[in-house]
Amino acid sequence: NDEVVAGVKAAADGVGVHGSVILAPALAAYRQGVDMLRPMGFAVGIALPPGDFPVDVITTILHRKTIRGSIVGTRKDLNEALQIAALGSVKC
Repeated sequence: NDEVVAGVKAAADGVGVHGSVILAPALAAYRQGVDMLRPMGFAVGIALPPGDFPVDVITTILHRKTIRGSIVGTRKDLNEALQIAALGSVKC
């Protein structure tokens, strides 16, 4: 919901996050994952939601947000990647 997005943005300098990884196969998760991005942020969808995913095209283009999908790998691969990130081993 909007409170989640507002809370994440507030915690991220009031602007939003640089990136989001969308793991839940729900349209609401995709909406939140994109809405919480700062300008030039990246959202990566892992799980596939049912049906269409409407996007606010004007905001996405004006803020130069990127939405990508990934269907490569297994849940085990994803868990291992998240563990590596949690250890601070990923540098941007």
